[in-house]
Amino acid sequence: RAAGNAAEAERHYREALRLTESVTARFPDVPFSTAFIDRSYSGLAQLFTGTDRAAEIEQLRRSAHQQRRDRELLSLNQLVEQHPGSDRALRARARWLLSHGRFTAADADYARLVQLHPTEHWLWYFRACLLAYLGWDQPYREHCHAMIDRFAGDTEVTIQDKAIKSALLLPDGVGGDVEDLAARADRILQRAPGADWSTLLKGLAECRAGRYAQAVEWMEKYSSTAPRGFPARVVTANAIAAIASYHLGREQEARTVLERATRQAV
Repeated sequence: RAAGNAAEAERHYREALRLTESVTARFPDVPFSTAFIDRSYSGLAQLFTGTDRAAEIEQLRRSAHQQRRDRELLSLNQLVEQHPGSDRALRARARWLLSHGRFTAADADYARLVQLHPTEHWLWYFRACLLAYLGWDQPYREHCHAMIDRFAGDTEVTIQDKAIKSALLLPDGVGGDVEDLAARADRILQRAPGADWSTLLKGLAECRAGRYAQAVEWMEKYSSTAPRGFPARVVTANAIAAIASYHLGREQEARTVLERATRQAV
């Protein structure tokens, strides 16, 4: 390509793609293949920038990605079928479905994992997030009530935190009585007063209870003390602050904070 021989460059790019896709088909777990395919298609796209072939190259790139995703899912499905008594394949498929935005199918796997491992609070937490995102109020409500019953009295305060946060993901008390959940959040804060995650829970509880000014104050406190290395918590804090600011009539402030949270989440 550097020598200006576009035809020769295209031939080499296509040969590289052919070999990589051949390896990917035989060994779907090879980690470098997706990035390599991306670089090859990027090189092809640069060759034909501004020509009528640019759209063709982009379509080929998308098709290659879709084929790889299809092969990955097929492989995971086969593992689940071949090892029905093991949860390793089921966990792997659930994570894959979640990371690829196939939330309905992911929920089915997490529901099964919760049945298999009812004492693992993280599995309950992941499913609560899925049900809240999907907007399935009744399954979410039932899941949260069961999670509170099982984990809210746990001796480990961080597990209690996950249970209460799960039940506060949706507004209007869908996950449980908001004042009861807020009182539980207060008790958790008393047990872990210096923890950033308990501050986050307190702000969320105040927001869901309609005490929006207090919610903003707690999120400002969180932002001033938040430790590095937990970007998801920072995004959550900004999202809560945006919701509370909107309800206080500070629409421009809410929009600014929400835009910041969106950028942080990317």
